Amino acid sequence: MTAGQLEGHGVTFAADHEAAHTKAAGVTLGAASGVALAGMLSAWEEERAQFGAVFTGHADAHREAADRYVQGDAGGAADIDGAASSM
Repeated sequence: MTAGQLEGHGVTFAADHEAAHTKAAGVTLGAASGVALAGMLSAWEEERAQFGAVFTGHADAHREAADRYVQGDAGGAADIDGAASSM
């Protein structure tokens, strides 16, 4: 999975969450149920933010790992070239 794919999953998750949140917020309930729903929606929003941060963190970690791989590979290639030229 690439960093871009992870970001895409994050965008889809956020959009789907927003759609569900909007539908739930539009429900008409009695007073006690309405208070409970408002609390649930608030908690849901906090969880969405947490999951969004996880998607972003994973994508950033994938990019960093890819950069380090490329740097290591380039360093290894330079070492091989240096050893070959001294033969």
